Amino acid sequence: MLFNEPRARRIMADQGIDALVATSPDNVTYASGYWAMSHWARPGGPQVYAVIPADGGAGPCLITGSGNLDLVVDGESWVTEAYRYGFFATRADGPEQLSPLDQRYAALLARTNHGDAASALTAALRDRKLDRGRLAIEETGIQPAILERVRSALPKAEIVSGARVFREIRMIKTAEEIERLRGAVRVTERGIEAALRVARAGVTEREMMNEFDRTVISEGGVPVSSMCLGTGPRSALSNCQAGERRLAAGDVIRFDGGVRYKWYRSDIARIAALNDPGERIRRYYSAIRAGAERGIEAIRPGVRTAEVFRITMDTVHREGIPHFERSHVGHGIGINNYDAPDLAPNSDEIIEEGMVLCVETPYYELGWAGLQLENTVVVRAHGAEPLTSLGNELRVQ
Repeated sequence: MLFNEPRARRIMADQGIDALVATSPDNVTYASGYWAMSHWARPGGPQVYAVIPADGGAGPCLITGSGNLDLVVDGESWVTEAYRYGFFATRADGPEQLSPLDQRYAALLARTNHGDAASALTAALRDRKLDRGRLAIEETGIQPAILERVRSALPKAEIVSGARVFREIRMIKTAEEIERLRGAVRVTERGIEAALRVARAGVTEREMMNEFDRTVISEGGVPVSSMCLGTGPRSALSNCQAGERRLAAGDVIRFDGGVRYKWYRSDIARIAALNDPGERIRRYYSAIRAGAERGIEAIRPGVRTAEVFRITMDTVHREGIPHFERSHVGHGIGINNYDAPDLAPNSDEIIEEGMVLCVETPYYELGWAGLQLENTVVVRAHGAEPLTSLGNELRVQ
């Protein structure tokens, strides 16, 4: 299971929360295993929710549009009860000829149509005797007008922010999450290796990216637009998307980002160069590599995230880039690209066993190059266990 249920129950008990309501695509999938296609394709549009009562006996449920009901039974959801709303035409004649899956789908289609998302969510909460409870409703994915309708329909319920609760729960990953994150890193690394195999003078960034994407898909991953690939001076553009620039001797090649694998994300960075990139690039890369490696060495349960930031920054300054600046040197990762905590100077969060962290030291200098190393680690009792396997060296093609 993706959902860290023991941690969620403990946090809900500590905060007096009677139910969690997930509303964003990532939290609905995280809390229930349910992936609704239109919800992920148009966040903030189609309304999909997962209700997780603190009392396990009440039973979790989904609220979804009638057009997404098939994915309740034909997917990975471990929550099987659904409240539907809205019209969607699907015939279910001759039930004796239907497969078991189709029979379950037909049973959901035969359930009450609650008309709209607000009415369906209200019905689900009332059925679970939560109309007087303390409800942590994630405000990220629910439309404000719908949330106000739920408040009006349940005047005796106390509704509090759910986004911060999900953030806290998701900081510690389950074993299944860690395996999916490991898989996402593995697929990304294979994509980078494939792209570098075709890297030579005259090859475009787009041709390299096409090779990356083909490999990712063949390995079961899904390419995402947040994967950056830049060469030469374009590598200094922090969000560079692969374009038509052609590789030339001495160019830096910067990869940063990742893919989605079984819904989970990767975020790693590697630097290569076509032929000798020059002494300054080697020297600067050595400094950011030392910082990233020292930051990972500092990671262990009980250490403040701000301390990891300080150690990483001090190392880069001492090793050769005294003007190096960053607002953070890493972040958590999970079903979303940026999960808690942040490795930032103003963070008061403490590293815990089971966190999965990306540690990075990017340096961007316009007109010259962008240099970056980013690795992913899982926090164990003894320290950081790497999920990345590619070496940290500056790779020369």
